[in-house]
Amino acid sequence: MLAIGVGVVLLASFFNVVIPAGIMVVSSRVRTIATLDTTWLTAVYAGTCLYYFYLLALSWRWRQPADKVGYTPHFVCIVPARNEAAVIEQTIECLLALDYEGHYRVLVMNDGSTDRTGELAAKYAPTGKVAVIHRDASVAGRGKGDVLNHAYRVISQWHLPPEHTVVTILDADGRLEADALSIVAPYFACPVVGSVQVAVRIYNAGESLLTRLQDMEFIGFSMFMQMARDALGSVGLGGNGQFVRLSALQSLGQRPWSGCLTEDLDIGIRLALQGWKLRFCSQAFVAQHGVLNYKALLRQRTRWMQGTYQCWHHIPKLLSARGLNSQMRTDYTGYLLMASLVFLIGINLGLNLLAFAGVSFGNGILAYLASNSLPAYYGVSSLLSLGPLSLLLISFVRNCREAPTMTSALFLPAALALYTYVAWVPAGVLALLNIMTNRTGWIKTPRTLPA
Repeated sequence: MLAIGVGVVLLASFFNVVIPAGIMVVSSRVRTIATLDTTWLTAVYAGTCLYYFYLLALSWRWRQPADKVGYTPHFVCIVPARNEAAVIEQTIECLLALDYEGHYRVLVMNDGSTDRTGELAAKYAPTGKVAVIHRDASVAGRGKGDVLNHAYRVISQWHLPPEHTVVTILDADGRLEADALSIVAPYFACPVVGSVQVAVRIYNAGESLLTRLQDMEFIGFSMFMQMARDALGSVGLGGNGQFVRLSALQSLGQRPWSGCLTEDLDIGIRLALQGWKLRFCSQAFVAQHGVLNYKALLRQRTRWMQGTYQCWHHIPKLLSARGLNSQMRTDYTGYLLMASLVFLIGINLGLNLLAFAGVSFGNGILAYLASNSLPAYYGVSSLLSLGPLSLLLISFVRNCREAPTMTSALFLPAALALYTYVAWVPAGVLALLNIMTNRTGWIKTPRTLPA
């Protein structure tokens, strides 16, 4: 923890406090081209920082539900697979090795694969626990939601008791921990729990800096956000490690999953609007393969951002829903709107660059503090700059399974700040352009290398 603290203070303060202060000095010595008021930007960013602190405090109150001895719902693990020959065998073998006293089955949805995915998956059918559905090329490639709806129709024909059957969604590279089903099962002992989301980690985190930063993002930011939202009752569902009660799916009609590019986010919101309780489980993890190059990362994050924008149509329903308390309405709405913060980050970067060209920020609150009280300026700017990053790193240290070294503590904060700019800001812009040009096609994340 001390090493992390040193790294945050030294590097993050240099990149986020010292340099902006230097920019302010430089810009004050050159010809002023224009004057901009940045008070609104500072206020919005400060509000976001305070909300993150509030969520971190809530995450410390998280508690796992008490175990209900003997409750063992039937699990059906759906694995959508399209050209996943590189990872499908490891995933199925991992599922067959699960340690669970109750019954579970694996349903592999071969979505028109042109490689050996279907052939490799079919090898496990004789075990009696694996069923493989081969989707015809005429209906394949329409998106994950369409595949999951097909799987839902198949499961419905098995005549399982809906209130005691849990559908599990796993990516083709997903690896559940051996005791994951046993850990998740007690949550569903409560009849109003419609879904549970487990934590996500990157199993090839040590392969490169890019995969390490993805792991930090999931274990740091996503973990404390989800634990806090569990306390609020507004957990978000993910596309990997998602557990949904079959009766909850039935309440959404014949096609529970939509065509949204983030069908996981969409179904979670609709389940909440139907009155189902959503929970988060941090004791169980699903590990997935992190992308290995920037192009794949940008394509993945662009799809996530575009899907979030598509879910904005739920905001009026969320604000008026009588079944949701005020905290849930506020958090769900705020979570959706946070996608727009990438533009504020980009604007902030642009304003700093404009300062080099002589644009004055004399009307901004930070500029006012810098002119009248340097200690106040450094205090406010340090809090704004270091706050969110510190929260993420505190959460990462708390939840990671390996103690960080001094070298990583000194280097990773700066890399993480850069990662935020190069991953999310361009993705937000590209996602908006896709919507404006009506590009809504679903593109899966490629498996760059075998697992």
